[in-house]
Amino acid sequence: MTGGGDEPPSPASGPATGPATGPALEPARGGAARPGGAKRRRWWLRILLFLIVPPALYFGAAEIAMRLPVNGDADPLAGTIDLYFCSNGPHVDIWVPVDREGERWADVLPLDYKVLRDGYLAIGWGDRAFYTQVPNWSDLTVPIALKGALLPTESTIRVTSWAGWPNPGPWAHLVSVDVDGYHKLCAHIRDSMKLGPDGRLTAIDFKGNHYAADDRCFEANGSYHMFHTCNNWTNDALKRAGKRAARWAPLPRGVVHQLPNNSGRR
Repeated sequence: MTGGGDEPPSPASGPATGPATGPALEPARGGAARPGGAKRRRWWLRILLFLIVPPALYFGAAEIAMRLPVNGDADPLAGTIDLYFCSNGPHVDIWVPVDREGERWADVLPLDYKVLRDGYLAIGWGDRAFYTQVPNWSDLTVPIALKGALLPTESTIRVTSWAGWPNPGPWAHLVSVDVDGYHKLCAHIRDSMKLGPDGRLTAIDFKGNHYAADDRCFEANGSYHMFHTCNNWTNDALKRAGKRAARWAPLPRGVVHQLPNNSGRR
């Protein structure tokens, strides 16, 4: 049967001669993966691991070492010479008598340094920027922290003169040593002192604690770095004296953890 007009071709009548259309032939919206995308992701992953893994290993090792005692059986109060280990937050300083058992500290201090008879000297060693610019944790800045953590830095030794022993409180820890232990601890301190041609310490520019009789920072031996910190120096002094100490104490709580909680009193 025929009609007056042309009928549309049957779908089975052969291939279309015009351009192909339809959703099946449209290009994929997402497209192929961009060259270098996977490589960039690998680099970001490496950077992320570098920022996380080393600090995690460092602080993890520190937490373990700070809990492992050296000289664990030593009696902290066995001895005739009373020393004090006092924490101000960032640092744990050693308080030693001004003149005891031949250890006369006035002999190495500047002639104008105010040493009080029967007094104590609070002594600490560490990063120069930390001691001169960071009296409390709230004063710590990112540049000082990064430099001290990542690079060996100049050290200083700080000596503060007090009329007597520290006020009792949770920051103070009394440790008594015998004469031999005291000489060994003092030798540890003296090894860190950089003496001038006159055999005395050389002061550096520093505004100290105006509540003390005198408070100065001096040139010191050794470099501060993340494996040898101010608190590790104090911890090593305890080891030299034969007293209980941590295996390694880069942080202040590592020193305090091994000290007796006696608030600086018997």
